[in-house]
Amino acid sequence: SANTATLPSASTGTGAVYERDTGVFTLLADAHVTTAAAPDGTGAVDATARTMTFNRANNALLFDDQARITHEKDAMSADRATLYLTDDHEQFKVIELRGNSRVTPTPGQTSSTQTMQAQDIDLAFYEGTQALQRAVLNRGASMMTVDGAARRAISANIVMLTTAPDGKTLTHLEGSENVVVKTPAQNGTPERTITASSLVASGDDQKGLTAAQFTGGVKFVEVAPGPSGRGGSTRTGTSRLLNLKLAGQLDAIDEAQFQQDVKFVSADVSGDADLGIYQAAKGKLTLRPFPK
Repeated sequence: SANTATLPSASTGTGAVYERDTGVFTLLADAHVTTAAAPDGTGAVDATARTMTFNRANNALLFDDQARITHEKDAMSADRATLYLTDDHEQFKVIELRGNSRVTPTPGQTSSTQTMQAQDIDLAFYEGTQALQRAVLNRGASMMTVDGAARRAISANIVMLTTAPDGKTLTHLEGSENVVVKTPAQNGTPERTITASSLVASGDDQKGLTAAQFTGGVKFVEVAPGPSGRGGSTRTGTSRLLNLKLAGQLDAIDEAQFQQDVKFVSADVSGDADLGIYQAAKGKLTLRPFPK
């Protein structure tokens, strides 16, 4: 039989159990939960799963088995999802996705949230808003940011990020274990791929990312477009450590400083040194020994 209950949402399903003493309500099959949008049109949620459990003690909604959630302009999916509500049940504080987790913009929508994929994903929101504050992607993590036609991608075993209050501007980014960063060619900037063992990038709310450090087996590959965008040339730099000065994004490189066992190859020219300073906008490389 169908059951509908008044929770912090409208809930329907097949079969239900309510435990009055603990305040736990469970939809046993075909769970479907919706919440109405706020007066400004934001905050609506539509979620489905095989079962749903609402625990009033910790204001948590657990969607188990094929969880699918549409939240704001984002579509989320996972084997299991837990949504922690604020005390007034008006917004979400944290969303935990477990098993085959994905976050993507809903079809036809442009979302400020990055496209994400990992086994497990945790999302935390700024208090009083539904703007993303922090995300942790664990096991087989990949993330893509879209800015117009530009698609910047990062993959690693673990990715952690923090954003400004707008929920979009990255202010901190970490990747560990098999880091791969890919940035596109655009506005004369070459296509780049950077691989390393780990990455730590930081910045602020106004400027975005201003610095990044790659460590462990660094490889920097740059494909500069040729005439009419065809027949580009490839430059490759390797080192143990790479420090980047950035102008807001991972592809906006003012200067790249390679340290320890530096080697550069461009066409039939190669060079090695202790220190390599690459001024990306000018395409100028300076090789130096470490001062003794």
